[in-house]
Amino acid sequence: MPPEEELHARFSELVDELDLTDKNREAMFALPDEKKWQIYCSKKKVSPSQCKSFFRWLKRLNVSGYYFLL
Repeated sequence: MPPEEELHARFSELVDELDLTDKNREAMFALPDEKKWQIYCSKKKVSPSQCKSFFRWLKRLNVSGYYFLL
């Protein structure tokens, strides 16, 4: 995952491209950084090596019984 400032800049650009309502934009920005990175990776087709740390985190959540859907 990139540094926090870079993540927020990239995610903001992505959210702008999605043309969401104000309510949905607010909800997107309220997500934890890890979830923002997951969404960014899935929408921008970021290479798996760049998302590696996130997917390890997601795997731990899935093992704990938490499942997130986009």
